[in-house]
Amino acid sequence: MRYLKICAYLCGVGVLIAHFTFVGLYLLPDNPIKHQFKYELRGYVNPFFSQSWNLFSPTPINSNMTLLLQFKVYKSGAFDTTKWVDVYDPLIKEKRAKFWSPVQRLSKFMTSCMQSAIESNQSIVRTLKEDSTLLRDSIKANRVYHAYMASTFGAQSITQYSKYVLRRIFINENVDAFDSVFVKYEIFDSKFPRFSKRELDFFDLDNYTFAKVTSDFYRIE
Repeated sequence: MRYLKICAYLCGVGVLIAHFTFVGLYLLPDNPIKHQFKYELRGYVNPFFSQSWNLFSPTPINSNMTLLLQFKVYKSGAFDTTKWVDVYDPLIKEKRAKFWSPVQRLSKFMTSCMQSAIESNQSIVRTLKEDSTLLRDSIKANRVYHAYMASTFGAQSITQYSKYVLRRIFINENVDAFDSVFVKYEIFDSKFPRFSKRELDFFDLDNYTFAKVTSDFYRIE
């Protein structure tokens, strides 16, 4: 009886290990092993052991966003236009290097600003397309578009943060002595398939959707 209990115990442990191994492989990101046995894993997990992440993340992240800033600086009767500066990538790198860095909160805030700007852009574009008068007057439509975007939370937050970036770029100069400074931003957003469409190829750009928002030059100093 003792050996039977040991055998039953070992069999039970083996079954649990196999079960969690199959479920773990099923939930892992795409990799060669998962790709090779995807039908077997799917057949084992569904429908009794299928996983739902709605409790933890109802709207999981499914996009990569980039924020670029460009400055037009007027000083001593002349002006200079800077190159485009990627302000979001350094935040990501620092967050990966320092888990407890306060940059994590800043990165999250900038993400919400960019998302807000993208949603505002989609909203005003829909409105402009529904207005027959503005459809016939592209100059007025462009003016309305940029005026609306400048008033949104996303645009105002980005331009406010740009003051910090400006001082980092001209760290050896007195920014307050400049005649005036204007900033322009560009947001790039690439959305990849959500987890519910995980059967799609994540490496095929045809399965992505891309969006771009470009502002006017706004005066900040």
